[in-house]
Amino acid sequence: NDYNKAIDIDPSYALAYFRRGRALYRDDGDCTSAIADYQKYLELRPDSYDRKIVESEIATLSDRKSNNQCK
Repeated sequence: NDYNKAIDIDPSYALAYFRRGRALYRDDGDCTSAIADYQKYLELRPDSYDRKIVESEIATLSDRKSNNQCK
């Protein structure tokens, strides 16, 4: 997909990780990969204005994963 291409071209393009993570969960129910991408986004943008929102999303996905509500 386009997000993978963007990351292949520029592995430091943080927004591509965020958007791919969102798509992986929304389209495929893949919490594990979405969490990894959100964490990578935060690693690349530690001072991001939306850090608390992304951390909250990671926590929500982690809860869903532990309750077997997603992959």
